[in-house]
Amino acid sequence: MENLQRINVKIFTPSPSDMELEPFLAILHNWLGKNEDWLDIADYIHMINGPGVVLFGRICFVSFDNTDGDPGVLYGHRFGLPGSLKDRIQTVLDNAIITAQEIVCDPLCPSELQSQAQKLEISINDRGQAPNTAETAEVLEPVVQEVLEQRFGKGGFEIQRIEDPKRLFGYTVRLETPMDLKESVR
Repeated sequence: MENLQRINVKIFTPSPSDMELEPFLAILHNWLGKNEDWLDIADYIHMINGPGVVLFGRICFVSFDNTDGDPGVLYGHRFGLPGSLKDRIQTVLDNAIITAQEIVCDPLCPSELQSQAQKLEISINDRGQAPNTAETAEVLEPVVQEVLEQRFGKGGFEIQRIEDPKRLFGYTVRLETPMDLKESVR
């Protein structure tokens, strides 16, 4: 598991269930034209409780995701992360927060999207190396716990493993104090 690269972080952004997703298409489309690392964009707005809008890049993807009717900014890294497993998880968490901040602060972002984020999900998108089992949890939970303590402080969060074997291995994290994505969290 020391070679895990496919790490996802979703930062949930509370918003009304009827919020229009078209502004996120415009926001991410603007990103597509500004950086050659971004390759393509997919529009899944027509899918109720689906992936929303996805911007694909060479080494990562970004989505305003509405899976299960729980909206948020999803950042997924695919490959090329240096360092230890802890370093890689920390990098993806940091990138996800920065990405969520950029989306929330974009002038095109719908005003009804709340900038107070109190829930996030960290998952491993590699069932071969990290199946959703207790054995995987024995290896990854201490690392994830350490990353979260560094970011949010000891006791600053509650962590719960996602045990559904149909889902990716991961954790749901509830923060004691919400992150304001319109302010720097560092």
